[in-house]
Amino acid sequence: MKAQQLNLFSPVQEIPPHRRHGRTSVEAERLAAPKFTRHQKMVLACIHDHQGLTDEEGQELMGMAGNSYRSARDTLWKKKMIRDSGGCRKTRSGRRAVVWVVV
Repeated sequence: MKAQQLNLFSPVQEIPPHRRHGRTSVEAERLAAPKFTRHQKMVLACIHDHQGLTDEEGQELMGMAGNSYRSARDTLWKKKMIRDSGGCRKTRSGRRAVVWVVV
């Protein structure tokens, strides 16, 4: 029987064998886990707790500067932890703002 050669760019069809209880497996899992800053954790929790927020609402609730809040929220969006809900709410200036929700 001829062994099948794998293509480097083909998707992996199965999970490689590993031992979850091994010391190095635990360390590898910890290192592979997504990394979050303190601000990202706080913003994610706030959006979750309020079932969706605009940037302005989040900034006001948390007392966080706009640049800090938006940076953390943008990173959460890029990591696919939050998404655009499809809804909008008015800001204090009357403009429409995206409502972000946790995925």
